Amino acid sequence: MNKHHLVLSFALIFVFLPNQSWADESSSEHDSNQSNFSYPDHNCGKKQKKPAKPKRLNSYNDIEDYNTAIAQYNIAVTDYNKTIKRYKACINQYIKNGNQDLNRIRKKLNAALKEARTN
Repeated sequence: MNKHHLVLSFALIFVFLPNQSWADESSSEHDSNQSNFSYPDHNCGKKQKKPAKPKRLNSYNDIEDYNTAIAQYNIAVTDYNKTIKRYKACINQYIKNGNQDLNRIRKKLNAALKEARTN
């Protein structure tokens, strides 16, 4: 799933989930068809920060220390890439599941509307 799909998925959540500010003034903040509804947070952990690149080599650096720092950085980048790949896959699955949840809710709402409109 690319970045555009991710943004579109989040946009769909905001478009199709009711927002209290859109509600009629007479409704209370507790108006809902579900009691104690709270959508679960993702369980993908925190997004890891990118490793910091060693400062550029200059005439005052010891080349061996610099090479060690670069080697450590390269290992950190490899670990970061593996971790961020798993994190993004987890987040994308969370969004996919959320969209499926929204579709199930939409189907129920549309069925209720269809029932209400029939004679």
